[in-house]
Amino acid sequence: MYSANDFASIANNIRDSEIKLIFKKLAKHNESIVKSGLTELINMLPNLDYHSTFFEIVGHCCVSLDYFLFASDAGVRALALKMIGEVIKRLKRDIVGYATLIFPTLLIYCYDEDVIHEADSVLEISFPTEEKKTALLTKMNYEICDKILTTLDSLKTRMLTNEIIGRVTASCLALVLKMIQTLGKDKTADLISKINVIELLKIDQGKFAPSVTPQMRVMAYKFLSYERINPEILSYMSFEDSFNSQFSLVNLIIDLLKNNNVQVLEVQNAFEKSCHLYLKPTPNLKDLLTLICDDEYIWKIMEIIIFLDSQKLFDLLLSLLNDKTIILPLFGKMVSLNPESDFLQTAPLSIFEFLNDNNEACEKIDEMMINGDENRCLEFIHNLSEERVIKWLKTRDRITTNCALKLSQTFSPDVIRNVWPNYTSIPFSDDAFLLDFLCLYLTTEDVPTFLKKYEDELPELLSKWTRDFRILDCKELSDNALKYLEEDPSLIKYFSKIFPSNESILDILSAVVANSIHSGNGVDSSVFDYFEPTEDFLKSFLLSSNISTITPGHALVNPLIKTIPTFIQKIDYSILEGPVINFVTKCELNPLDIKYEYASYPFFTAKYFGHFGFELLEPTVFCYFLESYLNAKIPWLSVFLYIRDINWQLMADTLWNFVCTKHEYAKICHKLNLQLALSCVCAASNIDTQLNNYLQAVNNSSTKQLSDSLSSYVEEIGLPLDSLTFTAIPSIEPPKMCIESELLNIIRMEWHQQKPKTPNFSSSENIELKLRQTVVYLRFFLPTLMVFDPVFDLLSRALENCENRLSFFFIVRIIGIIGQTEAIVPKYLLEKMILYVIKFAPFTSTIEDELINAFSVAKRLKSEEFNQIVIKCAPLFSSSLSIQLVRLILPLFQFFNAWDLLENNLDDQLDLNNILTWNFITNALFIMPSIIRTNYVKKYSKSVPPLLENKSLKLRHFEQLVTAFPITFAKWAENLDEKEYKHISKEMKQKVTKNIFKSVVKDILRLKLENTTIHSNVNTLILSIIYKEDDLAMPIKLTLKFPETFPIENLKIETDIGDHHLNKICDDNIKQTIQLTESIENGVKTWHTFVIQRVKDSDPCPICYSYFASDTKQAPSVKCGVCGQTFHRSCLRKWFEKCLFKTCPACATRWKEAK
Repeated sequence: MYSANDFASIANNIRDSEIKLIFKKLAKHNESIVKSGLTELINMLPNLDYHSTFFEIVGHCCVSLDYFLFASDAGVRALALKMIGEVIKRLKRDIVGYATLIFPTLLIYCYDEDVIHEADSVLEISFPTEEKKTALLTKMNYEICDKILTTLDSLKTRMLTNEIIGRVTASCLALVLKMIQTLGKDKTADLISKINVIELLKIDQGKFAPSVTPQMRVMAYKFLSYERINPEILSYMSFEDSFNSQFSLVNLIIDLLKNNNVQVLEVQNAFEKSCHLYLKPTPNLKDLLTLICDDEYIWKIMEIIIFLDSQKLFDLLLSLLNDKTIILPLFGKMVSLNPESDFLQTAPLSIFEFLNDNNEACEKIDEMMINGDENRCLEFIHNLSEERVIKWLKTRDRITTNCALKLSQTFSPDVIRNVWPNYTSIPFSDDAFLLDFLCLYLTTEDVPTFLKKYEDELPELLSKWTRDFRILDCKELSDNALKYLEEDPSLIKYFSKIFPSNESILDILSAVVANSIHSGNGVDSSVFDYFEPTEDFLKSFLLSSNISTITPGHALVNPLIKTIPTFIQKIDYSILEGPVINFVTKCELNPLDIKYEYASYPFFTAKYFGHFGFELLEPTVFCYFLESYLNAKIPWLSVFLYIRDINWQLMADTLWNFVCTKHEYAKICHKLNLQLALSCVCAASNIDTQLNNYLQAVNNSSTKQLSDSLSSYVEEIGLPLDSLTFTAIPSIEPPKMCIESELLNIIRMEWHQQKPKTPNFSSSENIELKLRQTVVYLRFFLPTLMVFDPVFDLLSRALENCENRLSFFFIVRIIGIIGQTEAIVPKYLLEKMILYVIKFAPFTSTIEDELINAFSVAKRLKSEEFNQIVIKCAPLFSSSLSIQLVRLILPLFQFFNAWDLLENNLDDQLDLNNILTWNFITNALFIMPSIIRTNYVKKYSKSVPPLLENKSLKLRHFEQLVTAFPITFAKWAENLDEKEYKHISKEMKQKVTKNIFKSVVKDILRLKLENTTIHSNVNTLILSIIYKEDDLAMPIKLTLKFPETFPIENLKIETDIGDHHLNKICDDNIKQTIQLTESIENGVKTWHTFVIQRVKDSDPCPICYSYFASDTKQAPSVKCGVCGQTFHRSCLRKWFEKCLFKTCPACATRWKEAK
């Protein structure tokens, strides 16, 4: 055998430097380097020169194979085999010369369990069949035996690990066994005699030596079956702890017994000592025990192993017993309260079932169970009769709820009832399984007692109940149904089974669930399986936080899908959109499952499909929706298109962004005659810009070229060049070649391509076109027209049934244009126009300017005519859309000074109980003269308190009343109870007072008081008004400090005129004015009048030429006794300091102050 040093020296004798380097690697002790070297050698062997380099290293490769047999790494051994395989392949017939070097070693490799497959593959290169392998063993018998013996001898001298020694020894012994089986014992007798297996199975300190591995022992025991009998074999039972080795050893002992080479008693003694090692029996142990055991011996072994983890061995021994009653004493140990081992505590008592037919044994078992552990007894108790169970129960002082449950499940609750008549008398030691037991035990008579004692446990009991629920039907439960359902509505699924014909339970549930949803509490979905939800209920559920808990398959999904379209009709989209989107998302629905008319509810549709995607809508459906949305979102869009002033930013971003990508929808909109939608698509997708550029490019082309170009355009963009296209894209001037129509001719007139023609005023067809043409006609011919009666007739017919805003706009513009002349517009036209103001309100500022211009023609009416119009239209002032009408009509009230009409409330047409009417009244009070306002404030203030009492009064209306009647409001608030007063004060402080302050500042700024500047701070609620006659004059200041709860708390007024007496007089005048007119604006006007009057009535001080002193801010008050001129005292003092004698600055006489 080669040592590592000898093996390394081989490399030095190799001539090829590369191969030499590889063999040096193989001599290293580093496994990774060795593997690298072997891999390189394997890769090089097929390519080496056969007659030179290859033949030089063949012997070295054989030595390597032998050397690596002792490698600890299986990977190294596998590579060594692969390497020798390459050698064998190249040698072919030349293998004969190296056979003795290769195959004996290779055969040992073939029994190395880690590389057995690799070794067999290499051997099959030369010996592919079993016959050839047998021939190999026969022909090389001597060489193989020699190799085995030398290998085993080398193990004694080489420094090897225990693992290597055990592995190589096992491989050698396995090869020996193969030779014995193949060649026979006679031809291998010499080899067998030279191998001392007993010596190999060394015992060291009461156990096998470390080098005697389980793998080696398996082979050793097999080998011993061919050797002479050795008395030490039985002793190995006491040391053998490997399962595979035990199996081999047991087989050996069985053979010895069958051949009478050992005595039964000897084996019994050996197993008795070693039974603790066989707790996991080998498959052949039963065969051994069958040969050596009797019942007495088995019981003896059992008594030993019951203190160990011995279930499998115990079961094996039990199966061998002839008289199993011998184990009866073990029952008492197994059910003992203090078992002596884990085995006794856990071993299944089913092993004693065979004793059921043995009355004597049953009596003994019953005695053992009296003081036994309850849980262990329960394991066996199903083998007892009810009579024996009842007898056992009577011996128990206490039982667990688990015991009662198991007995009730195994037998019936009657076994418990026979011992304890009612469940309250059962001596339970715990309540862990009480409810489970009661689910089997309770009767209708027991339920009231249970409810009284375990009221809170009822829901859990119901959830576990599996019997007929009607057992629980009792008056006490029915009476408390509301209480239980309020706590948990899902209990209805049980109550409906307990009281199957009780309709009142469902009524209770409906009320409870509705209340729970209104309060924002969660509701279990199971409740909806038991009653049909109403529309109001579904609405409450959808709009509550409970919608977040809904899941696919919920009982309310289908009812909601059916009912949501109804909600879309009735509920404001801003309230509904979020819950519906949440519902569809949570339930994983197709958004199209909610079926409704998308175009009929455009704002909801915009939000809904803005979330899920407008691409879900069919193109035609989307275009109808878009038209409807634009009509609702931008009501005056048709007018904006006409005046070419469009703001597309008013559209929702999600909708605009979608339309931007859908230029093909323009053709659909045109086909459906949807002007607004067409305009939007053209603007969003830049079709308007493309068309404009296209028309400009071909504008100077010839007629034929223009025709070809326009045909090309129609193919590319798909929009016919007709009136619809040019009303939708109003910024583009129609080209020469278009699809002509009456409207297109009017458009050409507007672009000055044609001279305006006189409209057919008498025709009632296409009135909107007639109105549009009239606008162009009047603009062109107005200076030459004297008679407008035909136009008035047209307007009258148009106002009979004006259905759209564009027609109304044309009417307003026509009246405004006529207003530029001296013509008087008939009163009836103004009356009708006022009616349509309400119909088409609200207006944008652009439209309102047109209306103001049109309304100005009313100033040419007589006062009586105006009064008649106002009285006739008075009911309109109570409309929800009257705000802009009021703004239009009140300037005419001022013009005609028609305030007397309010004396009888516009001929009793004003409904003072309607809060909307007060929009007109309060705005009228703000602009009427102070003297007149005083009277009407007194008149209308009496009607304010009842309005303030209205709890549903909107904040805007509340602020309007408080601003117009602050004094009345303050007096009303004084009579409120403490709670309401605090609530109102809080509202004033948080919102109202600041808005009143802003309104007051706005009104005072509108006064444009002479020589006056105004400073305001909404955070401090301080308003400062300063009067200054000129740059040199001292300022006169009025400070108004608004309390946070104004007007509940009084306004603080501070004037600074320069005289305390005058300050007080002025303050009183301001307060009186505010009190009478309920207008701070009028109070400021009173102050301004007072200051101006005071300044005009006073002469300035002749010394400083100011009305007020710079230091004291006092008016001149010291009068000369001679000339009567008055001076500031401070100014005189400074004057006298410069005079030798005190003289009057005015008359130069000796100073004498007037008394």
